[in-house]
Amino acid sequence: MARGQRKTVLEKLNEELAGVQESISAYERSIVTLKARAKELEEQIQNAELKELHNLMLEKNISVDALKEIINGGMIEEEQQRA
Repeated sequence: MARGQRKTVLEKLNEELAGVQESISAYERSIVTLKARAKELEEQIQNAELKELHNLMLEKNISVDALKEIINGGMIEEEQQRA
């Protein structure tokens, strides 16, 4: 039974290089997909936090303006304590 010609060192290296480059491309595609998913999750977390805050404001009957005043007042107190 006849065998095919043996591959040269150069052919083997070129094949290995092609495989490595394909692996790199696959990982790069995975990274893009994972980054997009991470962004989606961050947005969902932000929306959940805002919803939680909104529900608390409704529960405590606090308006947006009142919340701003509370936050700004707290920041002013912190600055005064530092000084």
